[in-house]
Amino acid sequence: MSEPVALRYDFDGHGYLYMDAGSGSDWASRVKDCEFLYTHPMRDDENDDIFRKEQVEKFYAEARPLREKYKLCELTDDEILEIYKKCEWASGYVYWKEFAKAILKKARGE
Repeated sequence: MSEPVALRYDFDGHGYLYMDAGSGSDWASRVKDCEFLYTHPMRDDENDDIFRKEQVEKFYAEARPLREKYKLCELTDDEILEIYKKCEWASGYVYWKEFAKAILKKARGE
């Protein structure tokens, strides 16, 4: 069984008070009516590393076709300004959704 790393006590309706080893070597015996808190159980690092590696590889394998499909190019400030000037205006405000779609379309080379 693992050792407690902290305790909480004295709920006042809004929150608890907490205590841990930073409060001194006798911290676990200072408060009688408390709830001990524990860390999560230790994990098998070797299996975690394998799981993480598999998840990263899966993510990149799924993302690769999307990156190729939506290959974006970098736009210059002048190109962005050109698109901005072509967008419709209403009451002094540009239609932002239209502007964003136009930027993405231009970046994709459409």
